[in-house]
Amino acid sequence: MNHIGTMHVIAIANGLEMAMGFMAEASVPANFRWIPKGMTLEYPAKANTDLTCTASVDPSAWKVGNLNVTVVAHDTQGVAVVTGTIHLWISEKPAR
Repeated sequence: MNHIGTMHVIAIANGLEMAMGFMAEASVPANFRWIPKGMTLEYPAKANTDLTCTASVDPSAWKVGNLNVTVVAHDTQGVAVVTGTIHLWISEKPAR
């Protein structure tokens, strides 16, 4: 908890980054690799309950270059308390 009695937004950001990592590892094509470049977040509501963090991207978006992953943290009532984008760089795996 933070000074106003809600979940600290950096803790929520860590949950969103973890959700993105799970999603990326589960869906990245075998010939690609990814690395996060940044994150943009907004805080539309206070986080006073447990949260569910999700990350999503259209499967056809996996291409070399920039890839924006949508992330959202919802409270137990389904209210989005943090929304944003995690920016990834996608490249081909080097030959080994």
